[in-house]
Amino acid sequence: MNPMQGEHYVRSQVAAPAIALMVISACTFLWYLFAAVMVLFAGGLSFLGGGSGDPGALLGMGMGSVIYGFFALAAAVTFVGALRMKNLKNYGLSITSAVLAILPCTTYICCMFTMPLGIWALIVLMKPEVKEQFS
Repeated sequence: MNPMQGEHYVRSQVAAPAIALMVISACTFLWYLFAAVMVLFAGGLSFLGGGSGDPGALLGMGMGSVIYGFFALAAAVTFVGALRMKNLKNYGLSITSAVLAILPCTTYICCMFTMPLGIWALIVLMKPEVKEQFS
């Protein structure tokens, strides 16, 4: 196979799962970023002095925002890895992105969407001709 035909073929193979992962991970990132902000500030604006100041509520809001922040970070890594996959750069990050999409503990609410996309991306990434084209 001609090297240019091979690259074109591989780009067509990775484009769909990469774009799908980018879309769903961007939506997931925005959702969890919104959730983290809402947990911090929707509880009577306790951190700004407008709430009851209950230590348990403050701790709960802090922990909730950290957990949502972790989910947002996982979604951001998934997005960057999917972008790199689309551009045939950084094979390791592309695999990491697909694995993060599969793990339900990193996508939480969106796992029913990201899990099949992550599996699809892994199947494509494991093809020898795809792996060869990554720089």
